Amino acid sequence: MPDSRRSPRPFLDSIWRYEIRLRKCEYYKNVPGFMHKIFYAWHYFRLLKLGEKLGIIIDPNVFGPGLCIAHFSGIIVNSAAKVGANCNIQSGVCIGATGGSKIAPIIGDNCHIGSGAKIIGEIKIADNVTIGAGAVVIRDVLEEGVT
Repeated sequence: MPDSRRSPRPFLDSIWRYEIRLRKCEYYKNVPGFMHKIFYAWHYFRLLKLGEKLGIIIDPNVFGPGLCIAHFSGIIVNSAAKVGANCNIQSGVCIGATGGSKIAPIIGDNCHIGSGAKIIGEIKIADNVTIGAGAVVIRDVLEEGVT
């Protein structure tokens, strides 16, 4: 009999737990107030511990709504990167800056990033772009809907 659940099991799906903790960190970081700073510190600590276990490093306020992490292990995203809504990310992905620069990639909405892809430098990627597995992207992709 197929599983007809509409959402993952919160105690058994560690990627889903990671995404929930990431969104809680974002909420408490963006809401002003002293108590929210304490809650942010607590949730950020828990996010780091779970991220260490899963092999994921993503800072709050990098991804837009609708983030989907398909597989864990080896996902590293620079804190200066900006990724739009509904991004699908696979394992082994690195989104970062180069040579000590603090400027990281800007990725549009509805993008799919395949396993082992590296997106490096001060580049822009348009909406509805699919980056294939193992690709190394170091130049702008300004045309929408390309692979």
